Amino acid sequence: MSASRLYPQAFADLQSGSLDWTTLSVKGILLSEAFSYDSSLIYRDELDESFVIATSSEMGSPTFSNNVAGGLPIEWLQIADNRRAHHIVLFDDTGDDAYSPLIAYLSADCVDGLDSPIDGANYYLYPVQPPGGYFSYGLASEVIGPVNTYSLAYSLALAESEGGAVYSIPILVFGLEIAANPRICLLPDALDVDQCGPPTIRSSLCD
Repeated sequence: MSASRLYPQAFADLQSGSLDWTTLSVKGILLSEAFSYDSSLIYRDELDESFVIATSSEMGSPTFSNNVAGGLPIEWLQIADNRRAHHIVLFDDTGDDAYSPLIAYLSADCVDGLDSPIDGANYYLYPVQPPGGYFSYGLASEVIGPVNTYSLAYSLALAESEGGAVYSIPILVFGLEIAANPRICLLPDALDVDQCGPPTIRSSLCD
């Protein structure tokens, strides 16, 4: 059973339209393993700071299409901690923690790359591809993200059954920055031989 959740108040507000994902200043909080989800929490100032490792910069280009809440990857830049990142909470940063609603809780069992040591690099939470979402919250919509889409149960398992159909839920990805190089050159057998391989994806920590 996945431990991912939409916070109940946020779920209700997203469904009613009083929270509009496309206008929110969404940030992610990395939390240590000792943190545990509490459905009664509503605002950012209610999270115990002793579990917080780091808060991300604001997510860019929030989108909502076909019941999918999407946007650019969420980034934490040059963070280091002697604890391992094990949980992520998404919230709307209004500028006042007492009025910044908690939106979603994601645990290590639904985010590929958690738990993870934090050693000073740049880290990112990549949305599900495709369709590029962090979760779906439409009524009776197809399950595409790590958070349940059904109005009567906002917790979910890694697979759900609805009307006899089972939907597998893809996981988000947490990890280092990924950059695509146009090509990578291999060492030739002879100095005057120009030999290069096809485009590859390599970590930004590599040249």
